[in-house]
Amino acid sequence: MLPIQLAGLVLVGRALVPKSRSFSSPSVKNNLSPFLGKRNTKSILPQRAVPSRVPIPDASAAIRALYNGLTGAVSQITSQITSQMSKGTEDYNAVVKSFMPDNAELLIPRRPSGSAGFHFADLDGSSQNGLIASFKLENEIRTLYLKKKGEEWYEEAEVSSYGFDTLDFRGTADLTGEGKKQLLLGVSSGNEMPTLYSYSLSDGVFTELFARSYDRLEVLPAQKTRNTYDKVRLAIWNKRDENSYDIEILRWNGSELVPVKNPASYYYNRVAPYYFRKVKQAPGDVHLWYNLAEALEKAGAYKDALIAVNAGMRNQMEPSLKDRYLELKKTILDEAHSL
Repeated sequence: MLPIQLAGLVLVGRALVPKSRSFSSPSVKNNLSPFLGKRNTKSILPQRAVPSRVPIPDASAAIRALYNGLTGAVSQITSQITSQMSKGTEDYNAVVKSFMPDNAELLIPRRPSGSAGFHFADLDGSSQNGLIASFKLENEIRTLYLKKKGEEWYEEAEVSSYGFDTLDFRGTADLTGEGKKQLLLGVSSGNEMPTLYSYSLSDGVFTELFARSYDRLEVLPAQKTRNTYDKVRLAIWNKRDENSYDIEILRWNGSELVPVKNPASYYYNRVAPYYFRKVKQAPGDVHLWYNLAEALEKAGAYKDALIAVNAGMRNQMEPSLKDRYLELKKTILDEAHSL
């Protein structure tokens, strides 16, 4: 790696490490860059060559500094899907199996990590959690929603995913903002890409809201600020090639999924750190440098994006990729100077 790349990485690494324990997320209102503080169009110009008398740190230290800065700023969003329905010790596995055919197989979702064979949620708006479980029977997956009245359990609703044999994801989220949660099922068959189905429950019947294929999936919780309220959003990653993804941040508008207006915070918190980890593993890969620069540009971190572009362009590459680099660099400079 050349000296100018290392100098740029060190500068970015220092800028990314928070000066205090508090760290602000991207803000359009106060014109802050999510990585480098207040945006300054003068500061996004290419770095000057570093004089030879200035000591240059080794590449691993420079990458480590930038990586630590990125990951230190990543907000940790966790959700606990399995929860206790009461303080009792009822055997919920036995409850679920009592509603399954004898030759059915109880399924545990692959994701989220740590999922159990069942979990609880309020899908009908009654403010009472129901028991959700899935099982496989021949060539279909069935998902049950069980409720309890007094001491007796009963089946309120069931949905069938015909032609699938793998439960990749199961979760719930209030996508509509109506106060009750919708069921999210990611199912697949063989080596096929999973498909995410969303269902809304009303009067004991599940109605499909949408279906979307995905490679990676993240459910983003609702966000409420003093002036705005954002519903639960979905981050859908679909693999473009071995090193990159097409990423959509979507919300439900009442009839369909539509892109959110400003996805910068997600690129800041999730996408840029993901690609930086990839760059750290293979610092000579020009495609990864491009992906990192593109993610930083979409996060509004123009100075960091320009450094990543310049670092990537110092490597040999095909003319078509070089043209993409030049186009991205122009976009970064235009957007930075328009602030």
